[in-house]
Parts: sequence; structure tokens; C-alpha cells
Amino acid sequence: MKCVKILFVFINIIMLFIIVNDIQSGPLPPVDENLYRFIKENEKRPAPVGGYESVSKKIIYPDIAIKTHTEGKIYLFVFLNESGVVDEVEVVKGIGAGCEEATADAIKKTKFVPSVDQGKAIKAKFPVILNLQLPK
Repeated sequence: MKCVKILFVFINIIMLFIIVNDIQSGPLPPVDENLYRFIKENEKRPAPVGGYESVSKKIIYPDIAIKTHTEGKIYLFVFLNESGVVDEVEVVKGIGAGCEEATADAIKKTKFVPSVDQGKAIKAKFPVILNLQLPK
């Protein structure tokens, strides 16, 4: 009986990873990337109001990720408008178990200090890497 339960959990985990991988390989966000200026490594990036700690506090860790002890880095592109509001989040690489969606939702709920060029706020696209760790 114990083997059957373990097998059942194992099969469900495999199915979840297959579903998440299908979601990740879906279409790109419905934003016109040409309207957003790519902020490079050496340029001043937009910053979340309250720092990245405020983003981490907004992440609702998925139950399946807690059960499977899923942790790691999520790689994203954030599309930010002139007001500092996130228009879209593109997941580049994730860790599965619903962590990408939870991280993207937390970033979408975050207000940013907008990127500025020649004294004027601009639309920006910039990479973000967040390291997710199980809640303690």
C-alpha cells in the first residue's frame, strides 16, 4: 500500500512538471517589445519601491512547491511603463511547481521607480533574477 502511495505521488509530480513546461513554452507576452528600451547591465535599473524584499514578501509559495521542496532561481524579463507599473512579465527560466506564476504575480503587484532617460521617464525592459527559498 505504501508503494502505491509513493508511486501515485511520483506520477503526479511528473505530470505537474510536464504541464508547467508546456506553459513555459507558450506564446510570448502580448506587448510590443519595440516600445520598451532594454536596460543594460551597466545602466541604472528601475527598482521596486521597498526593494526586492518587498517583492519576496508578496510571493505566495505554491503548495506543491512546498511539498516537493522546490527552490531555486527564477529568470524573468519585466516590462515597465513610464509610471513604474509593470505591464508584463516574461518568464525566461523557472524551477517548476507553479513558482514562476507566483513570482510573476508578485512582480505584477509591485510598484517600481521608473527608468529615466535624459530626465524623462521611459518604458523599460530589464532582466530580474529572484532566488526562491521555502518559507520558514
